[in-house]
Amino acid sequence: MATDSHGKEKAIGVEVDGELVQGFHTLTKKLDFYCEWFKDWKWPEYAIPIYPTTKEDRVKMTHVVSQVHHDFMQKDNEFALNTIFRLPYNIHTRSVNSKHLMEISQNHNPVWIYTEDAKKLGIKRGDAVKVTITDTVSGLDSGYFIAMAVPTEATMPGVMACSHHAGRWKLKNAVDIPGFEHKLGIMGLGAPLYDMTMDGKIGTLKPTQGIVDGMNENKDSWQFKEYNRDLDNIWWDGLSGSWQNAVAPSHPDPIAGNHAWHQKVVLELAAKDDQIGDIYVNYENNMKVYQSWRDDLTRPLDETDTLRRPQHIKRPAVPLSDKAYAVKITK
Repeated sequence: MATDSHGKEKAIGVEVDGELVQGFHTLTKKLDFYCEWFKDWKWPEYAIPIYPTTKEDRVKMTHVVSQVHHDFMQKDNEFALNTIFRLPYNIHTRSVNSKHLMEISQNHNPVWIYTEDAKKLGIKRGDAVKVTITDTVSGLDSGYFIAMAVPTEATMPGVMACSHHAGRWKLKNAVDIPGFEHKLGIMGLGAPLYDMTMDGKIGTLKPTQGIVDGMNENKDSWQFKEYNRDLDNIWWDGLSGSWQNAVAPSHPDPIAGNHAWHQKVVLELAAKDDQIGDIYVNYENNMKVYQSWRDDLTRPLDETDTLRRPQHIKRPAVPLSDKAYAVKITK
């Protein structure tokens, strides 16, 4: 409900067959084809839904062109990487301690590549491949991860896939917890042991121990042993997954502000000393990528603006008060 000029409540919506209904979350409560308020928010050319169909128009309307558009894929080993499909046996970190779900997944998280693309590059099932993430706005590489290649008909030509739900890792097998008579195991069922380096500019991760070796070394760290006798049946090492998330830079969509997840990547066979699961991150470049998207694509607010976003667009976790939308910018 809202209030009119006399402070009385009035319903927000439109009438359909004499019945007042809510409608869409737009100013008119109708499904807008032309959004007049886009002018006030500095995007007048996109007030009518449009997508450029020529290369020249795509250059002019770069704000609405995907960062993994085929214009950016010029070489046979340049691909769009899909990172956001879901695996039915993994839900972020919540399933990593479920022994039954981990028996299904075994931390397996390969890079899926179309069969003909793999043939062109001489890549076979099980090969270790180096996947370098390169930004199409700034042109900078943010790092790479080493993954297992699996050619498949289940992805499109020119598109690779690697879910962000697997490729788990840990820095310790067990930790001391006050009140426990022994150390408590950490993700022993779903994550190999890794070594991490970080100096603020460059970060690396490298696997040092598989799951089965970690379990054998830390059997005493598991509580409720009478219910976990089947842990002796673990045979997998979990070293076929790669945690790609650390390499991906922040891509703030210039209009909506959402994170743009998909990445342009360059694919090549891994070097002799590379191991599946290896991660290399250039954090300085990651920051520059973020700054490039922010500075080159967005149209920021200035001191004449009093709102940070349109008030009719809801916010998921903040009360819908004036304070949630108000902003004061000073030079």
